[in-house]
Amino acid sequence: YYLASQDYGLSWEKFPAPPHCPGATISSPYSGDFITLRTDRNSQQLLLFRSQTGCDGDYRPTAVGPLSGLACRQPLPLRRRKRWVLPVQERRPGESRLCPAVLLSDDDGYSWQTVPLPALPVPEVTAPHQGVRWLDCGPEPTVAELADGKLMMLLRTAMDFYYQSFSHDCGNTWTAAEPSPFYGTITSPLLLTLSSGRLLFFGNLTQPLPELAHQQTEYLNDSELSGRSEDVFTN
Repeated sequence: YYLASQDYGLSWEKFPAPPHCPGATISSPYSGDFITLRTDRNSQQLLLFRSQTGCDGDYRPTAVGPLSGLACRQPLPLRRRKRWVLPVQERRPGESRLCPAVLLSDDDGYSWQTVPLPALPVPEVTAPHQGVRWLDCGPEPTVAELADGKLMMLLRTAMDFYYQSFSHDCGNTWTAAEPSPFYGTITSPLLLTLSSGRLLFFGNLTQPLPELAHQQTEYLNDSELSGRSEDVFTN
């Protein structure tokens, strides 16, 4: 189902979604088709949903490659060249952390290539912390195209800041990730480019409270004790 408002968000109504609807989609400026990508968690396949008959049209999923992770954003169509860029998170062989990557398509979404980015650093347990943070090292990345064609990526991290990376060649290569100007620990960022060319950034611009000594804290499981998941969100 989906929710819709006719009075600028003051009230909302619930409507059934069309059959086979994959959720939110985006219109291709290249073909006019509506597309989105979703990860099938059972098969670890990346599925492309495409409609050639409008946003409510009949969507059929097509596997376009493996993805051991999650595509949690809409793909971004570039203005400088005919290319889709989709930021994703992936779990690589032998790596317990989720790592950032981008998927690129130069044929309007029919095929995709993966460009992996390095995992971000793991924070050490230093004062005022007495225990390890959730070791988020770059999942849920978000990408925007700047006015000069450069791509900007913001990354969710376990550090005190969102990290940022840039691409000067439409996503083929990326600069080493570094702290951005924005506070935001273990929370998801979102970048959007407005029609005016200005950037709109959604984030949780706070730091969490210091971590407690996990071994002395009741009710934590092994995943929380080791930093593979979060014991509590305080921001």
